[in-house]
Amino acid sequence: MKLFGKRKTVGEFYFFILNTVILSIIGLAMILPFTHVLAISLANQVQLAHSQLILFPNPLHLNFKVYAFIFSRGETFLRPFYNTVFVTVVGTFLDLVLVLITAYPLSKSKLKYARPLLLFMFLPMLFNPGIIPRYLVVRSTGLMDSLWALIVPSLAGAYGILLAVNFFRSLPPEIEESAMMDGAGYLTVITRIVLPLSKPIMATLAILMSVSYWNILFDAVLFVSSQSRWTLQLMLYQLVAQFATPAAIINANSIGSMPAPEQIRMTAVIVTTLPILVLYAFCQKYLVRGITVAAVKG
Repeated sequence: MKLFGKRKTVGEFYFFILNTVILSIIGLAMILPFTHVLAISLANQVQLAHSQLILFPNPLHLNFKVYAFIFSRGETFLRPFYNTVFVTVVGTFLDLVLVLITAYPLSKSKLKYARPLLLFMFLPMLFNPGIIPRYLVVRSTGLMDSLWALIVPSLAGAYGILLAVNFFRSLPPEIEESAMMDGAGYLTVITRIVLPLSKPIMATLAILMSVSYWNILFDAVLFVSSQSRWTLQLMLYQLVAQFATPAAIINANSIGSMPAPEQIRMTAVIVTTLPILVLYAFCQKYLVRGITVAAVKG
């Protein structure tokens, strides 16, 4: 049998068909919840009033009033957005720098006590101290009610160090040795050789870190109290809680002066998910390549 111009055996042909069907079902199972959330956020009042099951947005009856309602809140929306961008950009940069400068020396077998140090760093992955010690550390360091409380406690995570260590161990040591024989120092080797070869793992870590900092919510609820320091996630969380009260529901259903609480919740999901989803879509190949290289070759 021929498939896409290539001759295949009967077994390969049926395997391709079965594989396509299974992967299509899995893909739909992952896409449909997101399209359902998007459809509800764009639905009109008639569809919501009849409690219709909406799986896809209707291009003939799109309703952007909920998005306009959220984005028209001016400073209430823009300030949390800037705070989230600050936490994501600064946190990702500092986290990436600390992970790289920690993982590179630990990847060298000639470093004394490298294994005990790695074990010491990975113990928190197995035994999480919990919320109360984390809260006490943040309060004792004077980071309460600041954006740095969302950045500093998450720096140099053990998972990122593990990936970076495995990647650095996969690099051929002969390259560094030959550069040092030619007179290059450690700084030159790192900046001219190691870092250019480490672009896959750097991109992978940057994506994972940016997603983590962008979606941070629990720490914001725990450590941030001033409204001027709210992140986007915390602002939308407060917005959903505000319009999920019985009074807001009655007001929305009776006079239609504000969007339905269900639409506000779904729109909040889209607003917080879409930016990082676009970033992930463009950087997916680097993420897969970096994790594969660090896991297999390490």
